[in-house]
Amino acid sequence: MSEGGDYVFRYPLVTGGRDPVYHNPLVEMIRVLLESLLDVVVLTYGGKEVKADGFRLLARPEEEFRIFGPRPSLDGQERPNLQSVRNAALYEPRIVLIERALAAILSVVELEGEEGPVSVSGFRLRDPRHWLMPSAGDPLEVFGYAATRCNVDCSFCYLKGDPPDLALVSPRRKAAAELAEMMTRLRYFDPEAGRALFPAWGEIREALAHPHILTVLKALRQKTLRPFRIYTSGRALTREG
Repeated sequence: MSEGGDYVFRYPLVTGGRDPVYHNPLVEMIRVLLESLLDVVVLTYGGKEVKADGFRLLARPEEEFRIFGPRPSLDGQERPNLQSVRNAALYEPRIVLIERALAAILSVVELEGEEGPVSVSGFRLRDPRHWLMPSAGDPLEVFGYAATRCNVDCSFCYLKGDPPDLALVSPRRKAAAELAEMMTRLRYFDPEAGRALFPAWGEIREALAHPHILTVLKALRQKTLRPFRIYTSGRALTREG
C-alpha cells in the first residue's frame, strides 16, 4: 500500500535476455525507445500521419538505422504478487513502454544510491490518478478483479487447454492484496463522471468464490445503484442469499 492508502500497482522489469538489433548498446537504446513510443503514438506533420521506419543520430547524420526489429516476447515476465506486463500490453500499452524504456536505459547505465549501484528488478506506478481513463460505469470494472479463483472443476471450462502464450493471465497474489486493489479501484471509480482506473483483466473465473467478495459488493453498492452482472456457476449461492 502507498502512503495514501492506495494499492501499489507493481510490475516486473526484465533487463537482458533480449536479442538486440544493433550490438552498439547506445544505438539499440535509441531504437528500443523509438519502437516502444510508436506502439502508443502516431506521428503527424501538418495534420497528416507520418510513417517512420528509421532514424539518424545528429552526431552521425550519414548513417541510418532502422526502428523496428523482432518483437520481444513478454513470456517469463510474470512474477508472484506483481501485475502482469502481458495484460498491460493489451489494455494499457504505456506501461509496456515504461518497462521497455527502463530496460533499454539500464542496458547502458546503472542506478546509484548513497551506498553505490542499486539493482532494480521492477517498478511501480507513482499515483493512480495519472491512470484514470473513460469508463462505462459498469460495477464489473471493480468487482471483476475478484474472479481469480474457482470453486468448481467444469470439464467444459474455457480456460482448460489454453496455450501457454495466452495474452491474459491472472497474477498470483494473496486475497488481501486483491482486496486492496479492488478497494483502490472503487475509490477512483466514478460512474457518473465516466472515469475509472485502467483495466488489467486476467483470466475470468468465479468472482463469488473470492473470500472478500461480499466486502467489495457492499462497498460498491454504496457508490452505485447500477446492476451487478455476475458470471457464476451458482455454487456459492444459497436460497437465502
